Amino acid sequence: MGWLSPPLVLCLTVLGYCWAVCRLSEYSCDNGRCIESGRYCDGTDDCGDLSDEP
Repeated sequence: MGWLSPPLVLCLTVLGYCWAVCRLSEYSCDNGRCIESGRYCDGTDDCGDLSDEP
């Protein structure tokens, strides 16, 4: 698998709310994507929404 993996998505159907859960070794982007933790703040927009580049 590549550096971008699909997140595990959990949903509360009663509340109509879903969120992504990344692996412990991954960073959770604001847009729901998961990237390898080592790619956080590396000068590249790996998330696609700049949330990994504060």
